[in-house]
Amino acid sequence: QREGITDLTEPIKWARRGVRREPFQPLYNAYLGLLLIRNGQVEEGLEYVKRGVQSEPQNIETYQNLGRAYILAAEYYLNNGQPRKAEEILQKTTQLPALIQGIEENRSERFRRLNRYPLTVTPPLAFYVGKAHLLLENYAEARQFLEIAAGDDRFVEEIENETKVPVTLIS
Repeated sequence: QREGITDLTEPIKWARRGVRREPFQPLYNAYLGLLLIRNGQVEEGLEYVKRGVQSEPQNIETYQNLGRAYILAAEYYLNNGQPRKAEEILQKTTQLPALIQGIEENRSERFRRLNRYPLTVTPPLAFYVGKAHLLLENYAEARQFLEIAAGDDRFVEEIENETKVPVTLIS
């Protein structure tokens, strides 16, 4: 949960209403899923975020949301004495780059030209994948992805907080 927000009942209610109105809208599904995960309803939350990916599998933002959801779920499991479940989720997170690379390789050239965002590892996705590797103690892989994430100023502070190392020493 974010600081200051302890009761997620109302936000979840509003997010469910949005999903009922537009069940295939990936952002609504992701938002509801992330709220549910923060509320301890991890499995249900992951299903909503995955639904967002299924709605728009060619949209890199849906995979970024999935990476974020996986990290939140893994942290929930780690904080609640379920390290095996956390490790399973973290492994799924580390597989996201290969998944999107496979999808990108199988897209037609025409579709690639029409799509606004190529399916590639973006700084947000790299941050979540790097964090998963860090939690799995795969430090070389973590560094590789956190270097990509460090290219986006939005993630510098988070990387430094996670690694306890200045970004200048990572890249």
